[in-house]
Amino acid sequence: MLSQNQEDNHAPDPKIVARIQKLLALSTSNFKEEAESALLKAQKLMLQHGVSSAEISFDSDAHEPVVEREVYHSQTPLWHGRLAAVLASNFRCRTIWLTRYRNDKKIRVMTFIGHEQEADVAAAAYAFAIALVKYNQRCIKKRFPRVTSAYLNTYVQGFIKGVRDKFSEQVKKESWGLILTTPAPVEKHYED
Repeated sequence: MLSQNQEDNHAPDPKIVARIQKLLALSTSNFKEEAESALLKAQKLMLQHGVSSAEISFDSDAHEPVVEREVYHSQTPLWHGRLAAVLASNFRCRTIWLTRYRNDKKIRVMTFIGHEQEADVAAAAYAFAIALVKYNQRCIKKRFPRVTSAYLNTYVQGFIKGVRDKFSEQVKKESWGLILTTPAPVEKHYED
């Protein structure tokens, strides 16, 4: 068992940090299974080895500020919010919808609130997942031209449930429930 001083001076194994960085890079893969697997493995390694998001980048500050990362949309179906909530909670972030104006046009913005690395990963995973769902919907429509929007909505709900279930399974298996609690500074920023 490490003493309190040893725990305070905890430095992550550079090999583990490098592995996490590679997995996060793989999480942008065009292959759904590879991307999901990379995200899950990165989360598992971070929690298993006590690596914080601030430690993933060797030059980052241990007292990382809370940031907001925005992903813009021209349209915002409800499922975007459901997907964002699943991803945010698994990367220790919070999420909110905002309305912005760009060139006098009203647009909706999904905003991830968290520490920089975690918010960046959550926003990137969200943008990738949205693109993946839309790509798969186009493929379904191409293969089955008469497909209904109800069928496509069922696919989307199944996709979100699958992502949620995989994260939940991993958290339960590794007993990470408390570790994935959103940090107090993030909660305070969200409430403000």
